[in-house]
Amino acid sequence: MLVPTTRGRLVALEAASGATAWMLALPDTSVHLTTPAMAGSTVYVAGGDGVVRALMLRTGMVRWTWTGGAAIVATSVVDTTAGVLYVGDLRGRLVALELTNGRLRWETRLEDGVLELIGSPFGLIALTRPRHVYLLQSDHETVASRP
Repeated sequence: MLVPTTRGRLVALEAASGATAWMLALPDTSVHLTTPAMAGSTVYVAGGDGVVRALMLRTGMVRWTWTGGAAIVATSVVDTTAGVLYVGDLRGRLVALELTNGRLRWETRLEDGVLELIGSPFGLIALTRPRHVYLLQSDHETVASRP
């Protein structure tokens, strides 16, 4: 079980005992971390510091990081078919990062800050401030937008 905190921590707990398996502890304890996303043996977590971290599930060792520049509050979405991690920040930037190394594959701008990302069979749904809903397909073009 993975537990993000509002104090710059991601704690991995053993399911059977509840004991701490490992912990990611950021130097800045004011960073809020998002709910982690997982694919295979990798955990992806982002935070209010604008950094996305890919960690090894078993050890918590950092595989790669990507820095975007604005706070991230939405849980990232993993698309294993496309091999990307979708991340949105509070300045309206939506990016696709390569799962294996965190390289930027593409980026686009939305109306305002990304509050939530949802993977769906129809494409990626992005909810932004103050009340916009976007549907994007794999080529990252906006299919629909509604305030």
